[in-house]
Amino acid sequence: MAPISATLWPRLQPLLLAALRLPVAQQAAFVARRCADEPVLRAQLQRLLDAANRQPASALEAGSAMRLGGESRPLSSLKPAQRLNPYRKHPRSRT
Repeated sequence: MAPISATLWPRLQPLLLAALRLPVAQQAAFVARRCADEPVLRAQLQRLLDAANRQPASALEAGSAMRLGGESRPLSSLKPAQRLNPYRKHPRSRT
Protein backbone atom coordinates (compact mmCIF):
# COMPACT_ATOMS: atom_id res chain seq x y z
CA MET A 1 0.00 0.00 0.00
CA ALA A 2 1.21 3.49 -0.82
CA PRO A 3 2.32 5.90 1.91
CA ILE A 4 -0.32 8.22 3.32
CA SER A 5 -0.43 11.43 1.33
CA ALA A 6 -0.27 14.85 2.95
CA THR A 7 -3.70 15.65 1.52
CA LEU A 8 -5.28 12.48 2.94
CA TRP A 9 -3.83 12.72 6.45
CA PRO A 10 -6.00 15.66 7.70
CA ARG A 11 -9.12 13.57 6.96
CA LEU A 12 -7.61 10.30 8.13
CA GLN A 13 -6.22 11.39 11.50
CA PRO A 14 -9.50 12.30 13.26
CA LEU A 15 -11.11 9.10 11.98
CA LEU A 16 -8.19 7.04 13.23
CA LEU A 17 -8.30 8.63 16.68
CA ALA A 18 -12.07 8.11 16.91
CA ALA A 19 -11.80 4.49 15.78
CA LEU A 20 -9.02 3.72 18.26
CA ARG A 21 -11.33 4.82 21.10
CA LEU A 22 -13.77 2.07 20.12
CA PRO A 23 -13.51 -1.60 21.05
CA VAL A 24 -11.75 -3.59 18.31
CA ALA A 25 -14.99 -5.46 17.53
CA GLN A 26 -16.72 -2.16 16.58
CA GLN A 27 -13.93 -0.64 14.50
CA ALA A 28 -14.72 -2.34 11.18
CA ALA A 29 -18.34 -1.14 11.26
CA PHE A 30 -17.13 2.38 12.11
CA VAL A 31 -14.73 2.35 9.16
CA ALA A 32 -17.40 1.03 6.78
CA ARG A 33 -19.91 3.65 7.92
CA ARG A 34 -17.56 6.66 7.90
CA CYS A 35 -15.63 5.80 4.70
CA ALA A 36 -18.35 4.16 2.58
CA ASP A 37 -17.79 6.42 -0.44
CA GLU A 38 -14.00 6.72 -0.17
CA PRO A 39 -12.23 3.40 -0.82
CA VAL A 40 -8.71 4.87 -0.52
CA LEU A 41 -9.49 6.50 2.82
CA ARG A 42 -11.19 3.30 3.99
CA ALA A 43 -8.22 1.11 3.02
CA GLN A 44 -5.68 3.40 4.69
CA LEU A 45 -7.74 3.68 7.86
CA GLN A 46 -8.23 -0.07 8.08
CA ARG A 47 -4.51 -0.66 7.48
CA LEU A 48 -3.59 1.68 10.34
CA LEU A 49 -6.14 0.11 12.66
CA ASP A 50 -4.90 -3.38 11.83
CA ALA A 51 -1.34 -2.32 12.62
CA ALA A 52 -2.35 -0.62 15.88
CA ASN A 53 -4.37 -3.60 17.05
CA ARG A 54 -1.59 -6.13 16.52
CA GLN A 55 1.06 -4.15 18.43
CA PRO A 56 1.88 -5.55 21.88
CA ALA A 57 1.83 -3.20 24.84
CA SER A 58 5.13 -1.39 25.25
CA ALA A 59 7.30 -1.93 28.28
CA LEU A 60 6.15 1.42 29.65
CA GLU A 61 2.49 0.53 29.23
CA ALA A 62 3.11 -2.83 30.87
CA GLY A 63 4.72 -1.20 33.90
CA SER A 64 8.27 -2.05 32.79
CA ALA A 65 7.79 -5.64 33.89
CA MET A 66 9.37 -8.49 31.97
CA ARG A 67 8.45 -12.15 32.06
CA LEU A 68 11.45 -13.94 33.52
CA GLY A 69 11.20 -17.60 34.36
CA GLY A 70 7.41 -17.48 34.60
CA GLU A 71 7.32 -14.55 37.02
CA SER A 72 6.92 -10.85 36.42
CA ARG A 73 9.72 -8.68 37.79
CA PRO A 74 10.66 -5.04 37.19
CA LEU A 75 13.69 -4.46 34.98
CA SER A 76 15.45 -2.68 37.85
CA SER A 77 15.61 -5.99 39.74
CA LEU A 78 17.94 -7.55 37.15
CA LYS A 79 21.65 -7.88 37.81
CA PRO A 80 24.10 -6.40 35.28
CA ALA A 81 24.55 -8.55 32.17
CA GLN A 82 21.58 -10.79 33.07
CA ARG A 83 19.94 -12.20 29.95
CA LEU A 84 16.63 -10.74 28.75
CA ASN A 85 15.61 -13.13 26.02
CA PRO A 86 18.33 -12.50 23.38
CA TYR A 87 19.44 -9.24 25.04
CA ARG A 88 21.51 -8.36 28.07
CA LYS A 89 21.14 -5.53 30.53
CA HIS A 90 24.19 -3.32 30.25
CA PRO A 91 26.17 -2.95 33.50
CA ARG A 92 25.89 0.86 33.35
CA SER A 93 22.13 0.84 32.70
CA ARG A 94 20.06 2.77 35.24
CA THR A 95 16.95 0.60 34.84
